[in-house]
Amino acid sequence: EITWPTRTHRDVPVTRGESSLSKRINALLLMDDASALRAVCGEDRTLQFCIAQSKVDNNLLCDLLKLVAKLLATRHDGVLHIVNLIGNSHLMDGIVLRFLSKPNITDYPEHQINNTIIILEELLNRLPARAPSLNALIVTLTSVVDVQIALHGRETPQAEQEQSVEKLQAIFRNALVLHDPGPAKNKATEVDPPDDFRTIDIVPNISDLNKAGTPFLRPILVDKAYKSVEHYLDVHFRLIREDFVGPLRNGLREFDRNSGDRAQKYQNINVYDKARLLYPVCTSYGITYTIKIDGGFMKNVNWETTKRLMNGALLCLSQDNFQTMIFAVVAERKPVDLKNGQLQISMLRDGDDCICFRKNEFQIIENTVLFVAYQYVLSGLQKITTLPFEEYLLPACLDKVAPPAYCEALCARLSGYDFGPIIVDSVKYRKTVKVSLLNDDTWPTPKELGLDETQFAAVKTALTKEVALIQGPPGTGKTYVGLKVMQVMLHNKKYAPGPILVVCQTNHALDQFLEGVLEFHDHGIVRIGARSTSEKLEKFHIGKLRLECRGKRSRPREIHMLIRNTLNRMKELRESLDVFSFGLKMANSKILDKRTLRPLMSTDQRRTLERGFHYYYRALSGKDVPVVAIWLQAWVFMYGEPPDVDEADVAPVDGFVDDRDTYVDNQWKTTRRPKKSQEKREKQILNTTERMTVREAADVRDVWNLPQKDRVRLYNYWISQFAKKQWDNIISMEKAYKNMAKRMEELNLPENITILRNADVIGMTTTGAAKNHQLLMKVQPKVVVVEEAAEVFEAHIVTALSPSVEHLILIGDHIQLRPNPNNYQLGVKYNLDVSLFERLVNNGITHSRLGTQHRMRPEISVLMRPFYDDLEDHPCVMDRPNISGISANVFFISHDYLETENDEMKSHSNTHEAEFVVALCGYLLNQGYGPEKITVLTMYIGQLLLIKDRMATNRHLAAVRVSSVDNFQGEENDIILLSLVRSNVEEQIGFLKIANRACVALSRAKLGFYCIGNFEMLTTRSPTWNQIITLMTKQKSYGRKLGLYCQNHPETKITVSTADEITTNAPKGGCTGPCGYRLECGHVCPTKCHVTDPKHKVTACGKKCNKVLCDRGHKCEGYCSHNHVCMPCSAQVRKMLPCGHASDQICHKSAEHCQCLVACDMILQCGHRCRNKCSQP
Repeated sequence: EITWPTRTHRDVPVTRGESSLSKRINALLLMDDASALRAVCGEDRTLQFCIAQSKVDNNLLCDLLKLVAKLLATRHDGVLHIVNLIGNSHLMDGIVLRFLSKPNITDYPEHQINNTIIILEELLNRLPARAPSLNALIVTLTSVVDVQIALHGRETPQAEQEQSVEKLQAIFRNALVLHDPGPAKNKATEVDPPDDFRTIDIVPNISDLNKAGTPFLRPILVDKAYKSVEHYLDVHFRLIREDFVGPLRNGLREFDRNSGDRAQKYQNINVYDKARLLYPVCTSYGITYTIKIDGGFMKNVNWETTKRLMNGALLCLSQDNFQTMIFAVVAERKPVDLKNGQLQISMLRDGDDCICFRKNEFQIIENTVLFVAYQYVLSGLQKITTLPFEEYLLPACLDKVAPPAYCEALCARLSGYDFGPIIVDSVKYRKTVKVSLLNDDTWPTPKELGLDETQFAAVKTALTKEVALIQGPPGTGKTYVGLKVMQVMLHNKKYAPGPILVVCQTNHALDQFLEGVLEFHDHGIVRIGARSTSEKLEKFHIGKLRLECRGKRSRPREIHMLIRNTLNRMKELRESLDVFSFGLKMANSKILDKRTLRPLMSTDQRRTLERGFHYYYRALSGKDVPVVAIWLQAWVFMYGEPPDVDEADVAPVDGFVDDRDTYVDNQWKTTRRPKKSQEKREKQILNTTERMTVREAADVRDVWNLPQKDRVRLYNYWISQFAKKQWDNIISMEKAYKNMAKRMEELNLPENITILRNADVIGMTTTGAAKNHQLLMKVQPKVVVVEEAAEVFEAHIVTALSPSVEHLILIGDHIQLRPNPNNYQLGVKYNLDVSLFERLVNNGITHSRLGTQHRMRPEISVLMRPFYDDLEDHPCVMDRPNISGISANVFFISHDYLETENDEMKSHSNTHEAEFVVALCGYLLNQGYGPEKITVLTMYIGQLLLIKDRMATNRHLAAVRVSSVDNFQGEENDIILLSLVRSNVEEQIGFLKIANRACVALSRAKLGFYCIGNFEMLTTRSPTWNQIITLMTKQKSYGRKLGLYCQNHPETKITVSTADEITTNAPKGGCTGPCGYRLECGHVCPTKCHVTDPKHKVTACGKKCNKVLCDRGHKCEGYCSHNHVCMPCSAQVRKMLPCGHASDQICHKSAEHCQCLVACDMILQCGHRCRNKCSQP
C-alpha cells in the first residue's frame, strides 16, 4: 500500500538525512511569500532543477507541490514566471499524474489535494493552451477525490474538495473553448466568466501579458439576446480591454522570440534600451516624472510626425528584461525635448512610482495602442449600475420604438414644437409653425421644410423615437439633417429639458458639428476637451467659461476661499519640489561643485581633494575654478594656463552650487564656461552610469591616487547619494501635492456642474464622455446626439449615457466606416468591429435611411453601386460642368511602380503616385481652379507627408488641402485626387481591402474624381476593387494613361502616365505651342500656351516697349508689363534757349522751362566778367 506523504508543517529543524534539494526547498518554505518568490525568480534555481527531474521522491514531491502552491498564492507579478516554469515542464502531466495513477492508493492528505487543485487552476486560467495535456490528470484527480468521499463520507473537508474539483472542471471546459482554434463563438457565449469584470484592474499586469495564455472572451451578440445587463457589460469590458492588451502581449511574445533583441523592429511595440529617471515635475493634475532615453537614434526621428511616444501611450518599465514591470503613460511630449531623449511620464497605479528606478537604468517597451482611449471607457463600464435603453440594447429582435418620455409629456400639455426656423418661407414671412410631434397631420410637408422625402422621414424619426437611427449614405445630407434636428430642439429649448449632449469619435468631427450648430445658435455651447483646433469654438471651451464665472464672482465665498487656499498650498509644495528637482537637474546636466558634494565625502576624501588640488594646480589656487571637474579630468589644460572665461546668467536656486556658478550679492554668476571639447568630455562623464559600491567608496582615502575611470565611479557614487537625498525630500512631499491636486479637482466639480447645467449644448468626444462619466451623472442630460455613430465602439456610446438620458439619436452609416479594433482577430472572431448602430439596424429597429444624394455627378455616384444598390441622384447633380483640360470627369490611372515602407511611422508611401498627384494638382490649378476647390486624399500617413513635402516648394500647391481619408469623413470638395499607394511584389493591400474605407474615399468628389493605384494588383486581391474597375472599364474611365487637352487648342490632345509627361507637355496648363495672343502693347504673348488669364490682364510682356514718345521719333526704353506706363521722353537734344545759347536738354521739356548752363558773358559794373551760369541771377 502506498500513501501520500503526510508532512503538514515545515517549521521543524532540518535533519541531517534530508537531501540537498529538500533542504533548499525547506528553506524557501520558511521564507515569507514575497521573499520566496523573489528568490525563485532571481538567482535560486532550486525549483527549475526539481521540475527538470524525470523522477522525484515522494517526500520531495510533497514539498515541491506545497512550494509551488505557496508561490502561486502570492498574487505578485512574478507569479507569471512560476506559471511558465510549471506549464513548460512535465511536473503535472508527468510526475504528478504518474503518482496518482499508481494502484492501491487509499489515503490522501487534504492539503496535498488542495495544493494540486490550486496549481491546476492557475495553469488553466493563465495557460489555457495547456488544457488538452492536463485532461488525464484532471480525470485522475476527480476519481481520487471520489474514492476519498467513498471512504470518508461527504463530510468536511471532503465535500469542499468535491466542490473545488467541480470548479476546476468548469475552468477546464472554459480553457478548452478558448483554446479551440476554430470558431468558438457559440461555445464561448455559454460559458460563465471566471471572475467579476468590475474587479479586474484596467491597467495590465504580468498575468495579462502571459505570452502563452489566452484571456476569457465572449463575442458581441449580433443576432442573439444578452442574458442580463451584467452579461452585456462583461462582454464589452473584456473585449475592449483585450483590444489594447492583446497587441502588447503579441509584441512581448515577438520580443521574447527574438531573445530580447532591442535592435529588431517589432509590429506592436517599440523598445528603448537605456532610460534614466531625471526628476519629478508638478502639474495641475499631479506629479509626472521626466525621464531620459539614451540613444543617438532619438535625434534622427522626426518627432513632429512620428507616432512614437504619443501622449497617452502605454509604457512598460523594467529592470529585469520585463520579467517584472510597472506601467506608465506618456504625460507630455515636446519634439524639441524628444530630440534630446526627454519626455514626461505619469504612473498608472497609485502604488507604483518611479522611485525604484532612480538608481539604475531601465528598459521601456511602448505599446503602439494609445491607452487613454481605453482607460476611461473601461472605468466607465465598471461604474455602470443602471443601463439606459436596456430594452433596446439587450434583445436580439426589436419591434416598435417608443417616443421619448419627455416628448409625450410635452405633447400632452403644449400645442406643439415651433418649426419656424426650418420652414423655408419662415424667414420671409416670420410665421410660427406649431407641430404636435406625435400627430402626423400637424407636420409640414417636406417641401416646406426644404427636405426630400427621406430627409423628412429622418427628421420625424429623430424627434419622435427615444432611440433614433439615421443612416446616411454619402452625399445624402445626414449631418445636414442632424443639424436641422438640433435647430428645432434648441429653438424649443424652453420646453425641452436640460442641455443636449453631442458626442463624436474624433475631435475633428466634433468641431465640425458644433461649428454647424454655431450657424444658428451662437451661445450656450460648452466644448470639453483640450484637443479642439477650432478658432470659432475657442471661447466656448470650459476652461474659458470657468474663468468668466470666476470673474463674475458667481461661486460661493466658502468655495472661493477653499480653492485659493488649495492653490496656495499647491504653489508652496511646487516651489519646494522644484528646488529638489533643480538639484537633480543639475546632477544630470553638470559636474557638481565640491561645496555641494562636500557632505557626501569622507573626511579623508575632502582633505585630499583640496590639498591635492592646491599641490597639483598651484597657479590656480585661490581662484574660482571647477575643482571637481579638473579632478575628473573633464577640464584638461596645461599647468598654470587658466581656462577660457565666458560670462552668462544662471537662475538662482538655494542650496546647489556648480563649479562654474558663484552665488554673490543674491544672484548667480557663471564664472567659467568650458570649451566645446571640454563640454564633450563632461558629457561623457555624465553619461557614465558605473559607480563604486559603498564599501569601495569607504576604502578611498586619497582621491588623487585613483585612475580617471575610478574617479568617475567615485563621483557617480557621490551623485547617487546626493540624488537619494533629493528623492527622500521629494517623496515626503509628493503625496501631499497629489492630494492637493485631487482636492482641487473636487473643488472645480461644482463649478463645472453649474456651467454644464446652464448650457444648451455640451460637446465631447467619446473618450471625454467616458472620462467625465461622473460629471454627466450630475448634469443629467436627457438628450444625447452621436455623430458618425457607426464608427464608434458600442462600449464608447454606452459609457456616454447617464441614467437620466431619455432620448438617443445616432447618426451614421455602417457601410462607410465601422469601428476599427487594433486587434484584428477581435473583429473577426468576436464582432468587436460591429457598432451599436450596425447591430440595431441589422436587428430590425425602426430607423431612417436617406436615399437621395446631392453631392456627386452621375459618373461619380456610379462608384457607389457596389455599396448601395438603391441610391438615387438628385436633379441638382445632373448638369454639373465638366472638368476643364481633362478628357474625363472620372478616371482611374493604373501603374506598377513599387511602394516604399516607412518603418519609423509603420506606414507606406509611393513616390510615383505622389509626384503624379502633385503634377496633376498643378495642372488643375493652371486650368483656373482655386486651391480651395481641390483636395488630395490618401489612406497612409507616409504618403500624406510625402505629398505635402513635394507641394511645399510652390505657394499655390501648398494652399491645396492634403488629408487622410479618415480625417475627410463627412466632407466634400469639387475635385478629389486619390492616391492608393499600395504596390508590392507580395500583393499586400492593407487598408485598401476594407470596403468601408473604399466607400468613403470614392464618395468625396462633386465634379471630378481621379484615382491612381496599382489596380492590376488590387483587382486580384479585393472583390470590391474588382467591381469598381469593372464599372470604370465599361464607362471608359480606366487605363494606364490619363487624357488631357488644351482648352485654347482643343485639337491638341495628350495622354500622360507620369508627372514628367504632365509638366513637359502642359507646362502652363495648355500645350507646348506658343500662346500667340496679341497684347495691348502690340507684342505677342511670349509664354507657352496657358489657360489662366485668357485676356492677359495679368500676364507681363517682358519685351522693350519701343513706343514713339515724341515728334522727333524717340522710342520708350522701358519694358512692357501689366502696369507699365511710358515716361515722358528723356532723350538729350540740342535746343536754342531764349537767352540765345544752344544747350543739350531733356527732350520733353520746352525751351522756356530749361535752365541754361552756359557761362554768362556779361561784364559787371565793376568791370569784371560774370562767373555765374547764364540761368543764374
